[in-house]
Amino acid sequence: STNPAPELSCYRVLYGNQYDSLVAEQYKYANRSGGDIGGTGTVLVQDRYNGTGATGPYWVTYMYIDNQNVIPAKVVTIWEQDPKFLSGEIAVQINNATFAFDEMSLYNEAIIVLSTANFSSPSISISTVISDGFTDFTIPANQTYFIEYEEGVEKHTRPKVNFNIKQGGELRLNPSLDLMGLHPIVFELAGLLTGAQNLRLTNGKYGYIRPTGRNAVMNLGQIANISAPGTLVLASLRLDVDTLWRYDTVMEMTAGFVIMRENATIWADNITLNVGDLWMDGGSFLNVSARRPATATRLGDGASVIHNVTNLPFGQGAGHGGWGGGAFYGEVNGFGGVPYGSYTKPFHVGSDGGKNGSNSSIAGIGGGIVMLNVGGEFNLDGTILAVGGNAVSPNCGGASGGSIFVKTTFFYGHGIMNTTGGSGNGMGGGGAGGR
Repeated sequence: STNPAPELSCYRVLYGNQYDSLVAEQYKYANRSGGDIGGTGTVLVQDRYNGTGATGPYWVTYMYIDNQNVIPAKVVTIWEQDPKFLSGEIAVQINNATFAFDEMSLYNEAIIVLSTANFSSPSISISTVISDGFTDFTIPANQTYFIEYEEGVEKHTRPKVNFNIKQGGELRLNPSLDLMGLHPIVFELAGLLTGAQNLRLTNGKYGYIRPTGRNAVMNLGQIANISAPGTLVLASLRLDVDTLWRYDTVMEMTAGFVIMRENATIWADNITLNVGDLWMDGGSFLNVSARRPATATRLGDGASVIHNVTNLPFGQGAGHGGWGGGAFYGEVNGFGGVPYGSYTKPFHVGSDGGKNGSNSSIAGIGGGIVMLNVGGEFNLDGTILAVGGNAVSPNCGGASGGSIFVKTTFFYGHGIMNTTGGSGNGMGGGGAGGR
């Protein structure tokens, strides 16, 4: 029926014909008043084409899934292998995957999962993805998703979906990838990204790199050059307008070039970039402010002391490039945290401000480190921030700024590098600047 009743159960269509294609005008989810809405059905279409010459006849498989914005979304489990593959009519699945589709259309928060009932490490290959941008591909451990991937082909892939690669999972793509999904986080990498060497985060999108995230290339059909955890090795990274590329901890990347457009931000505890060229447009940011790594050695923390007039505890400011603030009333040469580090090659994090006598109080947190090794051109019209954090709790000290080190062949632009110390709160001392 092309106009089923609202309470009709979901249905699935399997259709194959030598010449004709099926147009699925409508497919519904189950529904019941006052209760939870049932999940969507599926439409599977297989067309047989009469190829010529060595190609011969071949089958093309399409899958259509529309979740119709059911909340919470109901997953569709992929568990059946193509019967034509099982019967031998199709000799090899695309990319030798467990499940293979020439095209998959996914709409309105559609979610697929792979069954592990009969396959311990299942994989899926989708040659073309059609989506409205609200589909997530969540790839768990011991699973591989081949998305618009073809070995040895220089293909620019623009699937309008969101990727979440869990630790132990793998996403395999062609060399160039535009991240274009419409969820707030369009790309989250805790597992392995294989094949894609040119990444573009499109306008307004958010990418998240976890400490276990890695990438690799394909060489003669084999995975090669797997990067260290938390490290990416790319040909290029382009961050378009209003994007955020975030790390849980430190960022380490090697790339041919990195381009950051207006209001693009890379945010991490520390940032180390080894690149051929780096272009930062006005309004873009490399930001490690108040994000010194939790395990970093701090040499100039402010102390918690008793004020000589009020007899109240307060926190001194942290030192780094200079002394931290923390003089008592009437003192001429009173200091807070001590200075440390190198002004010829700075490589230390900023230190934390002193607390107000309470361990639960929140003082400023030190700035991180930005290390830039640019072999060619560095155009800085944006801002590099390694600022110390301001104190939050009353009478706590501000943190000191971190370090920024730049080594480049050509340097242009009208940008800013800032390692200012954080402000103290109340009687708390201010943090020193960094280096």
